[in-house]
Amino acid sequence: MRTIKFSPRAVAFLDILGFKELVLDADARATGLKRLSRLIQKLRSNTPLNRVVNPGVPRDLHPRSLEISDSIILSTPLTHPDHTNYWGLAILVMRCAQIAAILLEEGYLLTGAINMGSVQHTGRNVIGKAYQEAYANQSAVSSPAIILCPDAAVAWQKSMYRIGQSTLCLRRSVVFKRKDAEGKPTRENREVEIVNVFEPTYMNSVRAISTRGPAPLMDDAWLSACIDRIESTIAHNLARFGPGTPTRDDAVLDKWTWLQKLFRDQGRGGIEEQLSMPRI
Repeated sequence: MRTIKFSPRAVAFLDILGFKELVLDADARATGLKRLSRLIQKLRSNTPLNRVVNPGVPRDLHPRSLEISDSIILSTPLTHPDHTNYWGLAILVMRCAQIAAILLEEGYLLTGAINMGSVQHTGRNVIGKAYQEAYANQSAVSSPAIILCPDAAVAWQKSMYRIGQSTLCLRRSVVFKRKDAEGKPTRENREVEIVNVFEPTYMNSVRAISTRGPAPLMDDAWLSACIDRIESTIAHNLARFGPGTPTRDDAVLDKWTWLQKLFRDQGRGGIEEQLSMPRI
């Protein structure tokens, strides 16, 4: 019998919104099956991003990924004695931003939570207190946000990644699912640290999935098209789930409305800033 060996890792639990309905549609219609197959292929496409990691980084520092139905579990070591500049929490935050970009391209939202602590992550399973806490925190998130659990948020605030004007993580009001004193479902708004899923560098990096080598350099044409594509996706879903439509769904509409506000407040400005930067 193998002994379980815990090690300090950053771990993330991500969950795709609307997956159950997609599976039911895939069981009923060929078009639904095609959409589900495409999504599963997209889920698996986060692993090839490891090949564009700096060649000098050992393979055991590449993010590990485990997909189970509509969930993605990721983890990576927190530190490495031979790579003093490596920090697993930052690597995982970046990878979650990449996955969010992959899914948004297909019109899907996700919720998630990132934690740090003792974990064992093999090719078949993931075990550990840090993973359980990430799962519990993700389960309480209602907005389409990837939050940092308390320990991870404290570590992030103290890290070198908070120096200057870094926008990879942001403080943001997020809606959480709760129960009142009588056990009835309710909602609570709380400000927490979240991954900025509209950070241009990591949105652009997913273009490396389909080609060998690093992602293409960002240029004005790609950045402008990126803004248009995101705005079109959000507008389409606001109309699709809005009042007066056969597919009206207030809960889903709230999620797309939340994402629209994030994009208007932070995402679009960050992408437009890249448009004005000189190209090297």
